[in-house]
Amino acid sequence: MEDLGWNDDFYSDQELRTDNDLLKKQLGLSGNQFHENTDMSPYAENQFLRCIKEFDDMENGPKRELSSIFPVGFDFPDVNTMSQGELSQIIEDIEEILAEHNIYMEFTEELPLELIYEYFVNHELHSEIALEFPDGVKYHINGCDGYCRSCFQREYCKTGQQSWPNE
Repeated sequence: MEDLGWNDDFYSDQELRTDNDLLKKQLGLSGNQFHENTDMSPYAENQFLRCIKEFDDMENGPKRELSSIFPVGFDFPDVNTMSQGELSQIIEDIEEILAEHNIYMEFTEELPLELIYEYFVNHELHSEIALEFPDGVKYHINGCDGYCRSCFQREYCKTGQQSWPNE
């Protein structure tokens, strides 16, 4: 992330503290919700709060459907109609288009291509994403919602196997 405009030499600590208080109010953070690190310089705290604000603005800002980033006419055929080579190629094409928008698919390496494709088409393709991402932000699609017990990729995931070994 780029420097968001403050300079320790140009702005006084008091000016930074005032801006930090304003940012906390804009973010709805109170002393009960935000642990203040007294070792953090006002400048570092300011950069941190500005980063949180960018993410907050992104999450609460305009949205679009993920499918909107694909070219008109891009086809998502049924997985059962494709050969292994065709499936591999379409996943590569999808990943290339996603990467152009700082979106990346990152599934466990052992996950079969069929599961990756079906998950993407059935669960991600029509989901909402931010209209724009802040500079330097990358969006990751990994299929993990944190609940290993019912995860479609559990048998291929070390964490899932360790968390729920006998089911």
